[in-house]
Amino acid sequence: MFPINHPKSKKIIGVNLPLSLGIENLDSLLGGLSVGELVLLEGDSSALSLSHLLCVRSQLPEDGGGLGSSVVWIDLLLEDCEELFGLFGYTKERTAEILGDVEQEKFT
Repeated sequence: MFPINHPKSKKIIGVNLPLSLGIENLDSLLGGLSVGELVLLEGDSSALSLSHLLCVRSQLPEDGGGLGSSVVWIDLLLEDCEELFGLFGYTKERTAEILGDVEQEKFT
């Protein structure tokens, strides 16, 4: 597994191509990761493992197969989101509306 912009792959001079996710179907769907993008991964332990891997690989230098980029990791449970929104006066119901597809029962 190596990034799309790795020396072993085709590179367009002067253009930073995205980092491969290492999963062909995800790469074709998302197009990989690029510097400056915000990515949200949600799921079980496999999503967590993929997140860890991508955070490490994104920080590697380009000549080492990475993006040479900084990474910010944020990990919040739904209950933590409710608490944070509550600090600003939001109800459980309003928090669920803001977060979109989150089921309200998960906040109880």
